[in-house]
Amino acid sequence: MGYGEIYKSTWWGEVCEFWPWGSVYWDIAQCLPEGDTYSFLFEEGAPAQVVGADNSSATFKLNFSAGYTLAGWIKPNENMFSTGSVPLANYNQRCITDFSSSISSTANGKGYSLYLRKIASGTRVCFWTAFDGLTESNRRAELNLSSEVSDVYESTMFVVARLTNNLDGTWTQNLRVYSDWFEENTAQGYIEDTNTQTPLSSGMSYPSSQGLCFGNTDDGTPTTTSEFVGNLDEMSLWSAPLSDTQVETLWSYPTHRIHLNLNSSSSSADLEGWYRMGENATWDGVKWDMPNTATGGLPQDDFESNGMIEADRVDSIIS
Repeated sequence: MGYGEIYKSTWWGEVCEFWPWGSVYWDIAQCLPEGDTYSFLFEEGAPAQVVGADNSSATFKLNFSAGYTLAGWIKPNENMFSTGSVPLANYNQRCITDFSSSISSTANGKGYSLYLRKIASGTRVCFWTAFDGLTESNRRAELNLSSEVSDVYESTMFVVARLTNNLDGTWTQNLRVYSDWFEENTAQGYIEDTNTQTPLSSGMSYPSSQGLCFGNTDDGTPTTTSEFVGNLDEMSLWSAPLSDTQVETLWSYPTHRIHLNLNSSSSSADLEGWYRMGENATWDGVKWDMPNTATGGLPQDDFESNGMIEADRVDSIIS
């Protein structure tokens, strides 16, 4: 058997393990023999680009009693915040995953958003949730990437945002970022921030006229000032806050998640959306059509691109 070939082991665990002479798998059903080939590139400037629901019923409200998880691989581009000489205001987010509106408003903010922002102290990744009655800064967990990574831009990172209902009137946001650099230079292999708050009312509130999207806000009217600039890959949504063990399985250093079939993972029962950002996508001459790869995904959960070109499907950012 040659270098890099796929074969089945009968004694290794669920996570695909990498060895110098190839890849070893426990159960071939839990792995993806084709690996991860593509990602989507969101380019700077007009037209604004987004990947979002092609049906208004695909809202992914994720208002489950326990909470939820958002996850995905990102590779920011250094031109993301180059428009103009003034950094974006705190409330202007460069969206990774977004289903939000009016996030600067204490009274009217709705939904959730995972995004990057840049202020004087550096580039930050934020997880924002519509906690009723709280100020914007108390609605987010936040990490300053500039103080943790020598080169934020062009670095591939795995970002996981979890919301947990503590069943005592409080909710906890946990934002965790993995990268090869963190794995090799920090004791725990990641950085994280946790934010516990008591909203005025239980549960979350959501926008009524838009759906979830990747790479921008509101898929109906994407803007260049909210667009993520760089690559997004293997985006997923879960109807429960995944455990630390389940998150570590998705990260799976050093082979990462490229060979793990999320539909056969230990957390598959909670998998609501899995968008591979290139795999299974088809170009119809105008836009990319992308199915929800999650086994439980419905046709109305399929996504399509807006403002992208065929060449925006590029090589995977996961190695």
